[in-house]
Amino acid sequence: MLLRTLRLSLVCFTGSAIFFHPSPAFTQAIPTAPVQLPGVNTRDLLTVGNGTPMSRPSLEVYLRDLSGAAVNQLALVTLSATTGNMLRQSSVKAGRVEFKDLKPGAYTLQVLAPGYEAFQQTIEMSFSPITVTISVRPGSSFGPAGTPAVPGLLVLSQKDQKLVAKIQEALRSDRPSDAKSPLEKLYHSAPGNPDTNYMYGLYESELNDWPKAESYWQMTVQIYPQHSAALIELAQAALHDHKPAEAASYLSRAIQAEPTAWRPHALIAQAYLDQGDSVQAVAEASRAIELGHNQADSVQPLLARAIAAQGDTKRAIETLQTYLQAQPSDAQAQELLSSLRAAASAPPGSAPSKSLPATTIEVSPVLFSAWMPPDVDESIPPVDSSVSCPLDQVLSQARKRIAELVENVDRFTAVEWVKNERVGRDGLPTNMDMRLFNYLVSISVPRPGLLSVDEYRTAREGPDDFPDDIATYGLPAMVLAFHESQSANFIYSCEGLAHLTSGPSWQIRFQQKPDRLPTLRAYRSGDQFTRIALKGRAWISADSSQVERMETDLVHPYPAIRLIAEHTVIEYGEVHFKAKDVGMWLPKTAEVYFDWKGRRIHRSHSYSNYMLFSVDSQHRISPPKLPPSVDQPPDSPPAPVKP
Repeated sequence: MLLRTLRLSLVCFTGSAIFFHPSPAFTQAIPTAPVQLPGVNTRDLLTVGNGTPMSRPSLEVYLRDLSGAAVNQLALVTLSATTGNMLRQSSVKAGRVEFKDLKPGAYTLQVLAPGYEAFQQTIEMSFSPITVTISVRPGSSFGPAGTPAVPGLLVLSQKDQKLVAKIQEALRSDRPSDAKSPLEKLYHSAPGNPDTNYMYGLYESELNDWPKAESYWQMTVQIYPQHSAALIELAQAALHDHKPAEAASYLSRAIQAEPTAWRPHALIAQAYLDQGDSVQAVAEASRAIELGHNQADSVQPLLARAIAAQGDTKRAIETLQTYLQAQPSDAQAQELLSSLRAAASAPPGSAPSKSLPATTIEVSPVLFSAWMPPDVDESIPPVDSSVSCPLDQVLSQARKRIAELVENVDRFTAVEWVKNERVGRDGLPTNMDMRLFNYLVSISVPRPGLLSVDEYRTAREGPDDFPDDIATYGLPAMVLAFHESQSANFIYSCEGLAHLTSGPSWQIRFQQKPDRLPTLRAYRSGDQFTRIALKGRAWISADSSQVERMETDLVHPYPAIRLIAEHTVIEYGEVHFKAKDVGMWLPKTAEVYFDWKGRRIHRSHSYSNYMLFSVDSQHRISPPKLPPSVDQPPDSPPAPVKP
């Protein structure tokens, strides 16, 4: 059965411490009226016996190693209240840092420096300045797994988050010079944030200053021991330095932090192979491919090399041949295939893996987009692995629900609210536009084997066209990926039982088959019409078998039409129509992100006031099995105006 695609497209019309306390040169403070000094806030001043104001005391910290030399490397000094609240934080420069204008009282001083044991000491500030010299010992300063070494380091202000967005987009676009200024500002504002240090490491790596880069990544994992992205970069650096055992140590921790991310599994396969453990290498490479799917295609040559090391040359050749069908330009893989074929014709008993060329793998840094969610294959969301998944049964029941939708719905209307944000080069929104439409959807079967989904819109108020001259059609049809007519077009796999707020749901991954014509998504610009292959993930209720949520991405970019990326998230809710006494699951909200022809767009759709075409009463959509929301979200559309 074919699905009419012209209606289902995105259409374009255009250690130890020493304390020194100087002798106080003042009498005991007594309550007096302070003297007002020009340009000085007297609330921040102390007074001595004669009423003369004086500044609050300061704390000067010197950092030394056991030889007495200044610690000139990257180090972080944090001053906290005894309650644990972080008050001040600064990086050490030339082995020294100073905290000024402190109130008298007790403080906790903590020092983190890569390659040294963590130092922590409680100090008591009086009315006089204090100088502290700290001797740090070589060792590790890792804190408890999963917790920051210093409390409160993971939260950034809104201003700092904007800086992060600029840094991310600059580094992702290979523009390190554009990242320098916002990085310096962010480091001045939040030197102890782990992501600040991680991105600074990426910046230094772009400048090929690897010692500096590694020092920032070491600081990252000392602040936050389970920062998997920094652990991955440290592991890659160790692999480059021919230290596979060290790399494996980092990667084991990264896998513990994020078990379903494919990158650490791919790299630890390399580490095991470099150590001669082909069994573990095959297992980890296979796991990486299972988790990352087409994102982890580059792991195939490494898997083939590990299989060959086990003596199974035939299977290694088959693995490489499959990979090279999709990646024929990979010269390293072609060389390995030639060597394997030569080894296959060698006399029995020879060790082919000994003469094979080395196979190395590198993964791109974990640096997500500032405005578009991560690809669905970046990692697998948590599931209950103890529950077996009956995939065939789940799909069969879901298809029955979709068939009921097609059978019960001829046409329905809704009020559609569209918010459109154009995203700038720095990953931040540059402008926003909104539309309110009367929305009609018609689902029909004009002939056996053909599903037709038509959409119509008229402006409820304001302009009657889409923002940016880009119209989004076909969102209601996305759920038809689980219609019987689409079963031959997609590959389905069950990842396990997820626990959503609405209840247990089966987590199903799907992907367009490469040998089948895509029928769910297309882009049109003028006379140019391009079908788009999708992959995604759906959450199907274990109780009702209804699709509750879908996320999709492109299987691959489409450079011919300058389509770099697209990500869609659709949430579904139940609508009960009294006239037919039926309940149907229809879109509640949809978020669409796309990077097309140099334009980055984030578009939000929300739907309300559903009605069957011939019914006068209105029916509001609600989340599944949840009580009605008390507060309307900030970006929700206003109450619709009655026609």
